[in-house]
Amino acid sequence: KTIAKTLVCFYNSAMLKFHKSVSFLYRYLLSYFIVSILPVTIMTVILYGNLVNNLQREIEASTLYKLSMVKNNTNMNMDTLRNIAMGITYNHRLRYYVAKRSGYDAMESVSELRKYRASSAFVDDIALRYGNDNTVYTSKGTISLDNLIKYVFHFDIELERVFLNAIDTS
Repeated sequence: KTIAKTLVCFYNSAMLKFHKSVSFLYRYLLSYFIVSILPVTIMTVILYGNLVNNLQREIEASTLYKLSMVKNNTNMNMDTLRNIAMGITYNHRLRYYVAKRSGYDAMESVSELRKYRASSAFVDDIALRYGNDNTVYTSKGTISLDNLIKYVFHFDIELERVFLNAIDTS
């Protein structure tokens, strides 16, 4: 019995030492994680937040810059269109009575429209219609309004009606 008690005491003592060493190891690993991993995690979260904020600001600044460039280009193009409209208005070769005098004068009007079209890189064509006249003068030649709508613009009936209403009221 005494040997059995001695062995049990020895076993309990060994287990207690093993338990203490395992407990010490766990505490050591836990303190290691707290000391090393926790600051790295906190720094990562802070840096990630700053990175996201900086990236958002850069994207917003870039988008605003692009929008201002679009605005400036649009304003320049609108100024160019105003200048072309003023030039057409005051050009005596583009008056209705001059264009209607003869075929040669009509071709001179077309030639003048070509000059205005060439002065702007973004204008593909210029069309000029006088009052309720069915003839449309473009920088490529003359065409009837009906043919312009059917073969150049390819409008459906509803869009044709809206287009004719727009050009008749302007």
